[in-house]
Amino acid sequence: MRTMLAGRGLTAYWLRGPEGHVPALQRLVRAISAGVLVMGIVATVCHADDQHASSDTQRSSEASVQTECPVMVGNKIDRDIYTDYKGKRVFFCCNSCRQAFIKDPETYLDKLPQFSIGNSGVDDDAAAGHHEHDGVDGDPHGLARVIRFAGQFHPIAVHFPIALIMAAAVAELLGVFTGTGKSLFLNASRFAIFVGALGAIAAMLLGWATGASAHYPPEFSLTFHLHRWMGTSSSVAIVVCAVLCELSYRRDNAALRSGYRVALGLSVVLISLTGYLGGTLVYGLNHYTW
Repeated sequence: MRTMLAGRGLTAYWLRGPEGHVPALQRLVRAISAGVLVMGIVATVCHADDQHASSDTQRSSEASVQTECPVMVGNKIDRDIYTDYKGKRVFFCCNSCRQAFIKDPETYLDKLPQFSIGNSGVDDDAAAGHHEHDGVDGDPHGLARVIRFAGQFHPIAVHFPIALIMAAAVAELLGVFTGTGKSLFLNASRFAIFVGALGAIAAMLLGWATGASAHYPPEFSLTFHLHRWMGTSSSVAIVVCAVLCELSYRRDNAALRSGYRVALGLSVVLISLTGYLGGTLVYGLNHYTW
């Protein structure tokens, strides 16, 4: 009994300390636990950084070889969209292209430099992109190059007429329901539709320039043609709107004004559908899936 009491006393002395302050053992355990925790966090972070750096190095190395999507030839790759095939990383411009490649990868291998370099029967200079016909097949010259360069501005230019046509429609509605007549909203509608018509013509021409060098897989063919012709139809409808608006303003003709409003409503529907199809070409067939 005395031995047990003595042992308890020594244990209490070790835990509480000679003056009954914070237990010495608890402080030691806390210090060790804190040190282990800090070391674990540091090790985890370092390991994650190493893996991330290794992944970035691999992605950077392989992305430097591949610059275009193998499914939609001509589209630049997105380094965050990729899959691994036969030990090599393949990059795409969108998730739809990635899915198309996964379904039938062999169809697209001849368009991937990381699979053509070093293959039997393939010239090293040609595989590295130094073939003498690259200027004809891969990188156009002359007028074709100018058209291809101009087409790159279509995504930028197309937003201005869209915004202006929407603004014209809103101004027209406000002019009708507020009864302010020509003084404010109707004049705003006239200005917006005129500038929007000029922008629509420019966007349409740039869109045709883009389509001249665009390459889409078969499942996007219908979408591409619908986008092209609906965009053209939208531009024509917007020009008709501008003409009707100007005639109705100068002649103060209610019938022409009504015709302008009908054409403007149709134009809003057309550009909305055209914009949706354009988004489908960029982000994939199901880009509005929740």
